[in-house]
Amino acid sequence: METPSPYGSDDMAKYAADREAREQAERDRLAAALGKDWNPVRPADVRAWNVIPAPKFKKDYVGSFVRVLDVPRHQYGGNAHDAVPDNAVMQIRTRVTGYSSSNKVVLNCDWHCPCCGRPHEKIIDESAIAEGKVQFLAPSKHSAGSCGEKYFFYLASPYSHPEHAVREQRWLEAARAAAWLMNNGHRVLSPISMGHPMAVWGAKGDWQAWQHVCLAMLAATKSLCILMIDGWEQSVGIRAELDHARKLGMTVWSLLPQDDGDYQFGVSAKMQRG
Repeated sequence: METPSPYGSDDMAKYAADREAREQAERDRLAAALGKDWNPVRPADVRAWNVIPAPKFKKDYVGSFVRVLDVPRHQYGGNAHDAVPDNAVMQIRTRVTGYSSSNKVVLNCDWHCPCCGRPHEKIIDESAIAEGKVQFLAPSKHSAGSCGEKYFFYLASPYSHPEHAVREQRWLEAARAAAWLMNNGHRVLSPISMGHPMAVWGAKGDWQAWQHVCLAMLAATKSLCILMIDGWEQSVGIRAELDHARKLGMTVWSLLPQDDGDYQFGVSAKMQRG
């Protein structure tokens, strides 16, 4: 049987609002102290990290991302109630000297819980860095744009063409781009990857037949990503998807194939504005 809460619904709403206000005040304070936005990318949202040297000056530790290989366990009443796992990626909030009336220097870190979506505080002895238990990190080249487990890109790419060989080539390029996004830590919906095999089996493949399905899928995602291959600027479907994304206030990304097989990936200011 569930134990009833000692708080009424109004009390809980006020508590949640007060907590959010306190957290926002702390974010504002840290942003002012650091001279930049606090936590512009959440550690839980990045799939790939590069290990980098520790900052030259310890005062510059604040704001850095770190992976803690051996997370100290906090004990409460003889039992461990500590959700932070070993190898957790955290961000250093403050560096404290003379912690708890001692000569210890500690790092006050935030770990974003993927369950509750909120930061948990974790205190790490600074000596753990010299002991090799802490690595400093930077997001890898392609992972900084990733926005977490619930974040999906809608991959728009040209398809319609009178020649079957062109349609098939566009399908292959869409599938390759979708695989690249997934391999770089993103989740993606790629209607061309799904739709071409259906067209082979007799489903209509033009925009008129797919527009309601595609726009519904787009609305279920967080951002539009346009694959800039031959034909994208003339595509009726992409123009409609871009217009719909703008109406929804979505960020518009571009994905441009490179000669070496990689992609140039970023936000397109031009397509964002219209």
